[in-house]
Amino acid sequence: MLVDSVIGRAFASITCAVAGVLVLVSCSCAHTPATSKVPTTSIAAPAGYQIPRNVLYAEHWVVTPAVDLMSSEGTYIRAYTEANHVADDNVDRAEGSYPGFAKAARDRSYDWLGTGLPAKGFYTNWVLNFAVAPDGSATATVCYAGEVSLNGSFPDNYGIFKRTITFQRTGVAPPSNQKGPARAPVASVFGDWYTSKFLSMYPPWDPECAADPPPVDKGPVSSPGWPDHLGT
Repeated sequence: MLVDSVIGRAFASITCAVAGVLVLVSCSCAHTPATSKVPTTSIAAPAGYQIPRNVLYAEHWVVTPAVDLMSSEGTYIRAYTEANHVADDNVDRAEGSYPGFAKAARDRSYDWLGTGLPAKGFYTNWVLNFAVAPDGSATATVCYAGEVSLNGSFPDNYGIFKRTITFQRTGVAPPSNQKGPARAPVASVFGDWYTSKFLSMYPPWDPECAADPPPVDKGPVSSPGWPDHLGT
């Protein structure tokens, strides 16, 4: 009987000890603080329109006496000319080009290529002539020198081209003083104005544009560029 009593007490002690360990383990697990998340940093994409990834050329503008590039008219001419280039290289054509371009391009006689292929090179643009008609519409003759190819390996073999843009200046005007580090406008800069006639059927090296062209700019950063934020 004494032996049984001793064995019973020993067994009880072991049972209590094991139970105590289990309680401690359980309590320890219950009170273990949750692992806090390590803060991470990320670079958010700028708000607004982003140029298609395959468009890898810069747009440069040369100042001429024809029109102030920082005026509303200058904004419209610059944006329309550049957006027309992007529409040629973008699979969505006008709809995937600059914000508001599809709405402003009322003359759809020009069929954008919409290649979607890598487009490397440069464009140097200048306004040769600018005139306002009695009805308030305006016409700009735009020249540009440029070479855009799949790999941009022929930057010296550029051509000189001519375009004529007739646009209606009705309603809200485009913003003025548009310049900055962005490659393209983040929002529409066309206002309510729209193009009623766009002529592109001119031969390369049209004599009106090729007679006295400015030096070309092959730099990788567009000039004067566009604001990188919404607003004027």
